[in-house]
Formats: sequence, structure tokens, C-alpha cells
Amino acid sequence: LELQNFEDKVMDICIEAKEEAKNEENISKIDQAWKVTNFEIVLYKKGTEVKGYAMKAPDEIRQVLEDNILILQSLSASKYIRNIKPKVTQWERDLNIINDTIDTWMLVQRKWMYLESIFASDDIKMQLPEEAKKFGKTDAAYKKIMEAAFKQPNVLQACVKADGGNRLSDLKNISFDLDK
Repeated sequence: LELQNFEDKVMDICIEAKEEAKNEENISKIDQAWKVTNFEIVLYKKGTEVKGYAMKAPDEIRQVLEDNILILQSLSASKYIRNIKPKVTQWERDLNIINDTIDTWMLVQRKWMYLESIFASDDIKMQLPEEAKKFGKTDAAYKKIMEAAFKQPNVLQACVKADGGNRLSDLKNISFDLDK
């Protein structure tokens, strides 16, 4: 084969193969991380009365998210990304959706908890029947999302794939309705 005559070319091929393998390993780590990353969903109670479900602060999830976004940025800058470019692009999209969804979800949860305590009062329901009716519809929609997240707490499933990929949109609509 006389490879000694092509030492530079062989060295370049070896470096490229090593870098591609490292990039594929990083994507594989991201795949594995998000298969097992779950929200912590707990019962939400006022006193002894169960009001629904609530999500605990997703601080660890946000850390994994930030770490993975940095890995993807470094992969995107690599000249050895050719074979995994579609996967990198998909993960960038999915992690941005997860990030936006978590931000919106936590905002909606705060608004819902605040308004739920107000509209739990029969006195308020009588004084503001229209608003109570609107809140009731929004309350049901939010509780449906929370129940689904309780049953399937995987972050990727809950944020990106649930409701036909419309979870972020659904939460934004609920947030808008809670503002009214």
C-alpha cells in the first residue's frame, strides 16, 4: 500500500475520524440525557385540599439544558460535523423549545397558583361570575396539561412532543387567558 508515502493524508484522515467519533459520542450523550431527564411533578395542595399538580423548580433541568446547548454550539463550530449536522440542528431546535416551554410553564404556574387561590372563594365567584367562568375554562386546560405531565414527566416528551408539538403554544395561550 505504501502508506508511508502518504503520511500527511493518512494523518488527516485519522484526525477527521477521531473528531467525528468524538462528535457522535457527544450527540449520543445528549440523546441519553434527555431520555432520562424528567420534571418533578407533585400534588399541589392548599391546606388539605388538593388543587391539582405543580412542577418543582426545574433548576437541575436548566443546568443540563445550558450544558447541552454549549456542547451543541461547539459541535456546530466543528468542521467535522458533516455526518451529524441534521441531528445537531434538531437538538438545537428541541433544546430551544424546551427552554422556552419551561420559561412559559413556570410563568403560567405562578399566575395559575395566584388566581386559583382567588377564584377558589365562592364569594369571588358570585361577585365576578364572568371572570370565574373564564378562569374555570383556563383552569381545566392547565390542569389537563399538568396531569399529562404527571403521567409522562419526561422533559423532551412533555415540552417538544406532547400535544402534537403544541405544548409551548398551549401554555402561551393559557398565559394570555390568565392575564385577561
